Amino acid sequence: MSFEVLFADSSGPIAQAELSEGKHQVGSDPNGSIAIRHREVAPRALALECSGGVVFVENCNSYSVYIGREPLAPGQITEWRDGTTIQLTRSVSASLRHVVKPDSIIDDGSDLLGSRKQMAIQAGVIACCLLLCTWMLTTDSKSRATEEQTAVTFDELVSLYEQAGGTELVKLKHEHRILLTYLTEARGQELRWQGRNQKQSRQAYELILASNLSSNLGSNDQLMDLTQQYAASRIAALE
Repeated sequence: MSFEVLFADSSGPIAQAELSEGKHQVGSDPNGSIAIRHREVAPRALALECSGGVVFVENCNSYSVYIGREPLAPGQITEWRDGTTIQLTRSVSASLRHVVKPDSIIDDGSDLLGSRKQMAIQAGVIACCLLLCTWMLTTDSKSRATEEQTAVTFDELVSLYEQAGGTELVKLKHEHRILLTYLTEARGQELRWQGRNQKQSRQAYELILASNLSSNLGSNDQLMDLTQQYAASRIAALE
C-alpha cells in the first residue's frame, strides 16, 4: 500500500510526494526528504512515518496545526488517515490519499484485505459526516432565519452532496469529501457558538474559501461553487 501527499496553497498545488515505507521530513529546508518551497512553511514542519500501510504524523511546528477538524499540538503524534487534510499554515494544506497502482496485481489476497480495511475506515468517516449533518439539520431551526438571504441553504447543500454521493456518500470525489468536512465543521461551529464567538465561526467558513480544491475539481464544479457561495454568505452575515 502506498500513499501520496499533495501540498497546495490558495493559488493551487505547490508540491507532491509519494510516501515510501520509513520516515520523511517535511518542511522548507531543501535538504529535507520532502521540501516545500513556500515562505509560510517552517524548515522543519512535519515528521512523517509510513509503516505497515499506516501513516503517522508529528507536528514539528511551534504552533498547533489542524488535521481534519482536530488540533495537533507541537510535538504531538497521531495517525494521518487517508483523505484527511492538514492545515499546515494559514494558506498551505497537505492532503493524504491512498494510491492504487495499475500494475499492483493482487497475488495472495493480503492487499485485498488491506483495501477492505481501508474502505471500512473511509465508510466510518463518511458515516460520521452523515450523522453530523443529520444532527445539524434537526437542531438548526433556531438559525434558519439567518439563512434566508443566502442563495442556497445548508439543508439544500447537504441534499446535493447526498445526491452526488449516493448511499453513504461512497461515490463522492475525494475533494468533495474534504469540502463536506469543512462545511459541516463550519456550520457546527456557528451553531455551537450561537453568535458568541463570530470570529471563530467566520474563520471556519474562510477555510472553505481558502481551500485549493477548485484546481482539482475544475472551475465549473457545482458543489464547489455552491459551497463557496454559502460560505461567503455566512461570513458576510457573521460580520
